[in-house]
Amino acid sequence: MCSYTSWTIAEASLGARQVVKSEKYRSTVTSQNVPELAARFLAAAAIAEADRRTAEGGWLALRAAWACDDEENLAGSALCRERALERFRRSGDRSLGCPDRKTGHAVVADVLRRIGRFGEALDEYDLGLLAHGNDQAHRVLEVGRRLTLAEDAKQHTLGEQDAPLHKHDDRKTLEETLPLLEDKSEPDVRRGVAPVLNAELFRDQEAYNEAANNLLMSAERPRPSPLVTTAGANLLSRLVNDKEQKRWAEDILEVFGVAYAFVQAESWDALDRNRAEKLMNEGLEAVRQQRLRTDDEPISLQDPDNRVTNTALGLVGEHQAFAALRSYVYEQPTHNRLEHLREIYQLAGIAMGDVKRRHMDRFQQIQLVAWRFGVALGLLDLLGEVPESP
Repeated sequence: MCSYTSWTIAEASLGARQVVKSEKYRSTVTSQNVPELAARFLAAAAIAEADRRTAEGGWLALRAAWACDDEENLAGSALCRERALERFRRSGDRSLGCPDRKTGHAVVADVLRRIGRFGEALDEYDLGLLAHGNDQAHRVLEVGRRLTLAEDAKQHTLGEQDAPLHKHDDRKTLEETLPLLEDKSEPDVRRGVAPVLNAELFRDQEAYNEAANNLLMSAERPRPSPLVTTAGANLLSRLVNDKEQKRWAEDILEVFGVAYAFVQAESWDALDRNRAEKLMNEGLEAVRQQRLRTDDEPISLQDPDNRVTNTALGLVGEHQAFAALRSYVYEQPTHNRLEHLREIYQLAGIAMGDVKRRHMDRFQQIQLVAWRFGVALGLLDLLGEVPESP
């Protein structure tokens, strides 16, 4: 009898054929420890992992757990969730194929809660609450965290919490609701035009420079929102004294705005948003812990202003907490192209600015800082960290 189990049996990969021949796979299919449907899902999960579809294998194992839930098979439910968790973590995909990382965190957190690993679940819930994502997933995380604090590993619906995600989904469990969510909170990350600067264009640097210049002259040039401009001014005021601000205010804000426009207009093809957000959250958590140890004013990692301010300072300055994020951003090919543009426009700014020779070194330092803040806030805006203007 053929024991191959998958969404389609039309063809099987080499990895799948090898797995099907294994004793472990056959024992899974015929297991008496879980319901037949759950066994089939577990078998399909093994096939998916053999094909390097590890996150999908995790979802299939989770479906096996749901089948066990339906049969009130508690031991089988725990076993399947353990297998799902192993695959989710091995996949390296924090979103798990969901609309965003917040939803992915919620899935893993609830799996941990259901198998009674409450300490790990709390950590995962906290990471999810800090991550960018949709409001419905945030509600799931809040409810799940509350259940975890009560060491409640039972199955619950959001309807029981008097806060259903969708009026038609009141009877679905937390885990079952998450894959149905649509991300309706993702901001329009491009405040201005679509990307017009990229690696292919950069092969002809003259054409690239011309495109950049045309962008700045265009009425559709990406411009920072009032919130971004205010944030930039506040950050710069920490590093530029009052006299310098009055003397070069227009030059400083122009450089800031130019850097922001180029960040928005670049493609950032190689940037892994999930990795960037992970490194940012790690840096913010390190700052939070440092402030707790030194009794400095605490920061809230859920407050957009705290997140933007501390991350921007970390990208521009030399704070060790953001060393990994800084290194990752600076190694991007896009950042190298931005540095090319900075050299051009910094020279132009010096040529056009009314700067005395004795002030030139300081003026160049301030220009560099203004540029880097423009890049930092432009990137944070792309990542959805800057709130929409009211």
